[in-house]
Amino acid sequence: MPVDLNQHGGFGRYQLIRRISLGGMAEVFKAKSYTDAGFEKVVALKRLLPSYSQNEAFVQMFLQEARIAAQLRHRAICPLYELGQVDNDYYLTMEFIYGHDLRAALKNLKRGNEVMDPWICAFISAHVAEALDYAWTATDTEGRPFELVHRDISPQNIMVGFDGSVRVIDFGIAKIANSSVQTAAGVLKGKYAYMSPEHAGSHPVDRRSDIWSLGVVMYEQLSGKRLFSGGSIADTLDQVLSRKIPDLSTSPASIRQIVNRMLTRDPAERFQTHTELATALRSALAHAPVSVDASELSVWMDRLFPLDKRMEMDLTEQDVRVVISAEERGEDTTDVQSDISSATRIYLADETGQADYRAVLEQLLAAGRVETVEPPDLSASQSSPPDNPDMTHSEDATFARDVVFAAVIVLALVVWLAF
Repeated sequence: MPVDLNQHGGFGRYQLIRRISLGGMAEVFKAKSYTDAGFEKVVALKRLLPSYSQNEAFVQMFLQEARIAAQLRHRAICPLYELGQVDNDYYLTMEFIYGHDLRAALKNLKRGNEVMDPWICAFISAHVAEALDYAWTATDTEGRPFELVHRDISPQNIMVGFDGSVRVIDFGIAKIANSSVQTAAGVLKGKYAYMSPEHAGSHPVDRRSDIWSLGVVMYEQLSGKRLFSGGSIADTLDQVLSRKIPDLSTSPASIRQIVNRMLTRDPAERFQTHTELATALRSALAHAPVSVDASELSVWMDRLFPLDKRMEMDLTEQDVRVVISAEERGEDTTDVQSDISSATRIYLADETGQADYRAVLEQLLAAGRVETVEPPDLSASQSSPPDNPDMTHSEDATFARDVVFAAVIVLALVVWLAF
């Protein structure tokens, strides 16, 4: 079997390319929208898991997320494109962010025994604060403020793009002032280690709860360690409620003071608004010894994920069909333009003439991303003369085209490595 892919295929007018994540009640795919005219654009498709599609309460939560996201228009909030249903499966589509969440970035830093650059941390956090301020102050069609509390600010829900953009995602458990779907009394939702003390204690929450959660995320970035991590949910919640916050002694004083204020257990002593927090972070950045902007963040992401940007390039209709349909069409190889990060087994053969593509795949192999498949024995076919002279001419033309293509790819690689 030359190509074996995980979680792909048609879904309504979408082609599922690979599964990005699997959560408690939904799964997210990289997908391509499809119409009679062909593939249109890459999207992130979030689909409610079948086991929850029959539960009206979960369906309503999923629909609420879509209703909230549809009304939020901010550069640091991932936009919603569509809410739909295919058979019994509810789904929504969002912008596909070419990048990674902060959790992946923190893992890569830890592997290299590094911690987050404090000014990069402040830059990302300022964008998150501005997004949360918008979500709180934005108004509905009747002019009423949303007063939206995200309630799940965590590294998994902060995306950083290879272009230096920052996006807040997943408003699935957000509390909105005018919502008819509310959490039952005493029921906790969200990631326990990032909950505010008032949230963990089942008390009313407001925007200051998200400020605490962002403070926990900043602490983790700056220290390289989880702030709260008990052996059980109860232990973790107990730490959230009572553990003394260790000092960030190695961080710049201006950032340390901001984080300390964010992590004050009494909400009245924290920053009272996201705007106030964002202003403090921007002021610290203005006096930083180095300048940080989107281009610097982009360079930082490229350093952390040197291969991934290349592997996430947009797909044409032909590229998608090459990867997904290779087996059924009896083909053994894919090409350098394909989304090979979605594959678990790919045929690697020098006969393809794509040395650049093979080199990239071998680096992924070393990281455990794909596994090899033995190439077929080509000796018999290579030793037999062709039966049709016209076919010989066609093969010569194809070979020439492949040589030119390989040369272009190698040249592109040289330029890419140079920069």
